[in-house]
Amino acid sequence: MKLAELFDSKTEKLKWQKGQDRWNTNFDIDGLPFSMFIALDELPDGSGKKGWEVAFGIDSFKLKRVKKKSAAIDKLKGKRWTDTHGILGTGNQGQVFSTVIAGLKEFVKSVKPEYISFSADESSRMKLYRRMSKILGKSIGMKLVFDDSGDFILQKV
Repeated sequence: MKLAELFDSKTEKLKWQKGQDRWNTNFDIDGLPFSMFIALDELPDGSGKKGWEVAFGIDSFKLKRVKKKSAAIDKLKGKRWTDTHGILGTGNQGQVFSTVIAGLKEFVKSVKPEYISFSADESSRMKLYRRMSKILGKSIGMKLVFDDSGDFILQKV
């Protein structure tokens, strides 16, 4: 995936459910249901500090009702939500990432968090997140301060 795709693809309009410790939203891309949450949690660096964790993936509950057929969708059906965060092979990663980045920017503008964290399991996704963090961080007034074994932390500058 080219880095420009993350910032230049069409995004979906997000309707957030906002709580004191958690923001949730759902969106559909090419008929696939996605969920995204940003929740207050302990940072993955072992410091004991709190930050906002960002996660997104296929909404496995809604996926059961998707009628669209593909090998990628068939592979995802029946999986738990936590098993749908990695590289899925659905072919729409640019639009998914653009939507998530737009949502994250909206969150940062509203909440002005000190820290944001996120993680990746696959080495190619870790490399992408590392590169993305530097560009995204600058655009939201944050910088990458932790990068270890797939865990990333951005801090307000």
